[in-house]
Amino acid sequence: MKIVNLNHIGVLAICVKTRNYTEAARILRRRQPTVSITIRTLAKALGDPLFHQRRRRGTRRGSREMIPTPLAIELAGLAWPLIDRVATLEAALINQLITNDTK
Repeated sequence: MKIVNLNHIGVLAICVKTRNYTEAARILRRRQPTVSITIRTLAKALGDPLFHQRRRRGTRRGSREMIPTPLAIELAGLAWPLIDRVATLEAALINQLITNDTK
């Protein structure tokens, strides 16, 4: 079994928010297959599909809507505060690096 890491949880949170792997990949600046593989790996490790797909009504053939499972929604909700803290830490580190470069 592959070990779950913060990257997996971050990808899951964005996928739950966007409900679209392609849009999640654009936001994460990754390729769509990478996002899909990450979700598949996490789903397998957790024993939960994380998303169900259904055909969108009134759209062209093949267009699918991603519906997160209760577990995916719960994990994404828990992930957002952590993601925000990591972003704050990254900003502080960048600020410190810039400050050190100007001295």
